[in-house]
Amino acid sequence: MKVLVRSLTVLAFGALAAIVPAKAGLPGEVIVEPKTGFQVWVPMSWRYGTFPDLPFTHLAMEAPDAAASGANCIAAAEEIAITKGATQAQLNESLKVPVGRDFWKTQAFQVFKKLEFESDGTRMHPSGIVIQEAIGGGEVEAGGKTFSRKMTATLWITPGMTYTLVCSTFSEKFEDYRPIVKEVAESFRTKDTASAISAAVNPAPGQTATPVSQMHGSAGFGGAQAEMGRSAVAGKSKIVPQK
Repeated sequence: MKVLVRSLTVLAFGALAAIVPAKAGLPGEVIVEPKTGFQVWVPMSWRYGTFPDLPFTHLAMEAPDAAASGANCIAAAEEIAITKGATQAQLNESLKVPVGRDFWKTQAFQVFKKLEFESDGTRMHPSGIVIQEAIGGGEVEAGGKTFSRKMTATLWITPGMTYTLVCSTFSEKFEDYRPIVKEVAESFRTKDTASAISAAVNPAPGQTATPVSQMHGSAGFGGAQAEMGRSAVAGKSKIVPQK
């Protein structure tokens, strides 16, 4: 999970200027990621696709005025062995405790300098999954230049999977895009959302929840989040349109 979060952050800051449009001029639409089946809303006229050099499943998108606003979002999925034996109800219970800003500093926001958080915490997502999310901003370097960026990072944990969404803009444009970023996050659904909602009942007898602090501290808790953060500001990848 650590590699995934960090890599998404890097991508969100530098690489999306090279996006090749998959479709143009369409109204907003819900896109289904073909490998893992997660769904997310792509706003009207936003371009979307994938980075061929990233080893994990993801979908990247950018606003039509990205050159001026820096607005983009990247969603990713990763299998995670440590949660396979848990129910969604157990995970939801564990996820009620915020992972904390120290976690976010070493994950999605690792590439930020002079980082300041607006907020961090947990809440029940419309999908029926308790999510971890944070909003913060600061300085990031990309292409030899320093930019002021602000970003939201959202984390879903389900049995056997983690899903991460990062959306960022230049700091001065964040308020303009806050409603859109929120809608993108609210639209996100996992393939198993329906079963996750139905499983949000009492755990089976004899089962106990695994604290989130133990999950993200485990070597078995994913590995792609760090790579996400680095890639988002690297400015070296080129998005391939999703077919």
